Amino acid sequence: MKGTHFLLVVAMLAALFAIGTATYLFVSFQEMRLNPTGYAIAGTSTNATVNITVNSNALINFTIATANFGAGSVNIGVSRANVSTNGTGTSTGGSWTAAQGDTNAPNFTGLLLENVGNINVTVQLNFSQTADTFLGGTAPNYSFSVVNNESASCNFSYSAVNSSGSLPNYNGSGSNAKYHQINATLTSYGIKICTPLDYQTASNSIRIDLLLEIPSNSRVGSLYSNITAFASSY
Repeated sequence: MKGTHFLLVVAMLAALFAIGTATYLFVSFQEMRLNPTGYAIAGTSTNATVNITVNSNALINFTIATANFGAGSVNIGVSRANVSTNGTGTSTGGSWTAAQGDTNAPNFTGLLLENVGNINVTVQLNFSQTADTFLGGTAPNYSFSVVNNESASCNFSYSAVNSSGSLPNYNGSGSNAKYHQINATLTSYGIKICTPLDYQTASNSIRIDLLLEIPSNSRVGSLYSNITAFASSY
């Protein structure tokens, strides 16, 4: 009798195991039938992330890098001549106008500086020579002026790098241009002119105009002065 009961219990356990296995397989087959691709069941969600790092680039460029007044001389009987890139350019007291081929409307082009990077920058100008070392003679003048080539490009600043004081305004345009003489401070330490210069395409360029007053006893020959622009993150 005991052996019979034992066999009966084993049979019942086997039957229960078989039923459980069959139920599990049935449910699994149903889920596979309803979700044959393996995607999440409708109604659930999951997230992903796109990540990229864009490096800042402080970069400026002189797109017009030469102010060329050509050859000429101070007229006989006058103490000095002057030339400038002010707007369409001016020339008085000398023959530099004729050297450009049009005595009525000379076109001396100013320098054009552009922010070609992707951030706003502080711009500093350094000059290699003063009026005395560049032109020489009696009371020469070598000055610069800055104007926006595109609207709202430059937020002008007037402080010299090594001075807590202010310099006279040097920004303006046309007949209202305000020129500042290039002195030893600007050759040794430079001057910050834009804080900042914008990088947006429609407002990222400035024109640097130059004014020369050439004495009748100035140096002669091919004279030149270098201008270096520095950019730093604003």
